[in-house]
Amino acid sequence: MKVSDTIAAIATAQGEAGIGIVRLSGPKAIAIADSVWLSTDGKRLRDRVGYKMSYGRIIDRAGEEIDEALASVMKAPKSYTREDVVEINCHGGPAPLRRALEAVLEAGARLAEPGEFTKRAFINGRIDLAQAEAVIDTIRARTDKAARLAVRQLEGGLSETVTSISRALLDTRACLEAAVDFSDEDIEPPLRGKLRKDAEKCAERIAKLIATAHDGEILRNGVRLVIVGRPNVGKSSLLNALLKRDRAIVTSVPGTTRDIIEETVSINGVPFVVADTAGIRDETDEVEAIGVALSHKSLAAADLILVVVDASQGALPEDHTILKGTSGKPTIVAVNKNDLASAKHVEATAKSVSAPGRIVVRVSAATGEGVERLEAAFGEAVFSGRVLSTDDILVSNARHADALRRALTSVRRAVSEIREGLSEEFASAEIRDALAALGEITGTSVDDEVLNRIFAEFCIGK
Repeated sequence: MKVSDTIAAIATAQGEAGIGIVRLSGPKAIAIADSVWLSTDGKRLRDRVGYKMSYGRIIDRAGEEIDEALASVMKAPKSYTREDVVEINCHGGPAPLRRALEAVLEAGARLAEPGEFTKRAFINGRIDLAQAEAVIDTIRARTDKAARLAVRQLEGGLSETVTSISRALLDTRACLEAAVDFSDEDIEPPLRGKLRKDAEKCAERIAKLIATAHDGEILRNGVRLVIVGRPNVGKSSLLNALLKRDRAIVTSVPGTTRDIIEETVSINGVPFVVADTAGIRDETDEVEAIGVALSHKSLAAADLILVVVDASQGALPEDHTILKGTSGKPTIVAVNKNDLASAKHVEATAKSVSAPGRIVVRVSAATGEGVERLEAAFGEAVFSGRVLSTDDILVSNARHADALRRALTSVRRAVSEIREGLSEEFASAEIRDALAALGEITGTSVDDEVLNRIFAEFCIGK
């Protein structure tokens, strides 16, 4: 990537919309925009005050009008990329946007690579790498909690914590390096004890961050919830009740669902990818056999399993067989169709499917009774009863969690080596490795291959 180039891309989603934006960034952004945009008052963009919209029209190389447009200028370094940035707002149809982009490309801009605007913001020091990754998390957030978590990281919450730990480790390493330089003078026991305690404190802070990774990754990526059970126990009806709309076909005929139906729903601020599967039973035809095979495959990939049992029939041997197949994974049992059974029969069914560590909820998908309790049970199963707060610093990125684990391993080794009285060189080398791992999070020590992989996930125009 050449940061000396001027890049351009459509910054809004494809399709029809009221407004579409073509964004330019680079040393020639204003000059290129001036060559394709004509204001109604004859004033050029380079002569205008920044951060204000100006009305005009956009033209192609032949001088033909493409569309009426608004243009705004953000001059370096006070822009998203810390370069000169121009945004041209025209009508959001595919044709005017495409022609507007072609006009700026013909005038000398280069089509931006995926994520190149954000990558330039990182390279030019406006944001660090963790903040850059939070940009894509903000765009992809599917719930309010996930969005708040992403914004918290975009504001630098995680970066500040990691940087603070790195500074403390750097001080410890400086003392260790000084001891190596003056090896003829032994470190006094009190100083050695202080270095060990300082390193231990850093290890505790890193471990505390790692402990948040489970919750953070759930908010970022969602929970895969798979609904399973015998045919006609009300799985599809329960899916519709969770979605609060009709998504799955519901009939009294067993085996109606032949394929996997997936929908994403926000439950108490957490994204759940809910999969409704075919009823599990001895297959009666080839098509249903395929559906049952897909159900078993979905079970293997599930983060959380919801087994639905028909209270009006009680727990049959087939239900217990299905429950045995969920062992080792968080499982909730929904005793459904309570409206069709007596309270005594419902309780008997619930008791028969109870087991240590298994949550049992009595529901009626038809009336909605118990659905809120079921939703609360999802959170209890996923977060082990803990209250999740997005005001805290959470690690939501698997790459960050991996770097933190490697850093923690190195710091703990350093603590052990200091405690055992080994040469300061060994502990210093471990601290150096820990600093490098933490630097991978903020981008102070990351290679081009990792950078390219991260920004390749972005859309063009961001």
